[in-house]
Amino acid sequence: MHAKLLQAIATIQLSRTAPLMAALCVAALGCRETYVAESNNRIPVAVAHVIDPSGMSVDSSANGGFGPRFALQGSTVEVTLDGSESSDADGKVVAWRWLNAGHGDEDAGRELAPGEMPGWPADVEKPKVKLTEGAWAFTLWVTDNVGNVSDPATVKLIVGNSLQIDAGPPVVMCKGKACDPKVTLPGQTMASPACCDADNGDACGAVVDMTGACEAVDQLGVDDPSCPSEMSTAGTMIAGCCTPAIKCGVRSGVLRGCIERTDYPPGFLMSMMQLTAKDCGG
Repeated sequence: MHAKLLQAIATIQLSRTAPLMAALCVAALGCRETYVAESNNRIPVAVAHVIDPSGMSVDSSANGGFGPRFALQGSTVEVTLDGSESSDADGKVVAWRWLNAGHGDEDAGRELAPGEMPGWPADVEKPKVKLTEGAWAFTLWVTDNVGNVSDPATVKLIVGNSLQIDAGPPVVMCKGKACDPKVTLPGQTMASPACCDADNGDACGAVVDMTGACEAVDQLGVDDPSCPSEMSTAGTMIAGCCTPAIKCGVRSGVLRGCIERTDYPPGFLMSMMQLTAKDCGG
């Protein structure tokens, strides 16, 4: 009886200290929220719709997949995006992250600061955006109550009078060429949105995280044993490499190139930590 009592007390003490241990981990080691998420917890599902002129919440299936049309009211029109049908089978959706996928050749794929131009949505369930004439696309990620992030979902729409709009799919243009990187991020099932990487001369790239960070694909580099290897999220070692700028990088099969260490997406690594810079041969 005495042994069973001691065992019960120890179990209670351990259960009480678990939250403290998690808190210390976050404070001392910078652990991510996903550190304490249950491994068998299912990721949420993002559903991106737009409220059409009739007040209905619709997807991009209208107009041959180019989305519903909205008539201009002066030089712009206010449109409501809708992420309310997003769901989580074993929890609840607690955060919405919207990305403006670009507008026309000039702005397509460019990361825009709030207020820089019309069309940048707030990170809420149903953001309102003021849009100018053209074809638009918005990508949504949602996060559940334990920190799991969904695959991206995209909704398209067209703004302008029917006679003025040449209905076509929104295309991201990088250096005058259409960008279609065909990149699927680790742990995702859908292709990541295209973008232009300003740090690499606006080269064609892919959005690599929820903040909208863009990283170019097919970056050049050579194998270099002086550059450290890193462990991927799959538990395999990724070889180091040397970029044309003589900076150490890490090979990326996803992005098909040598990515400088300071630009390598933390979400691709087991540590989930940003890598530090290192010169080749050092």
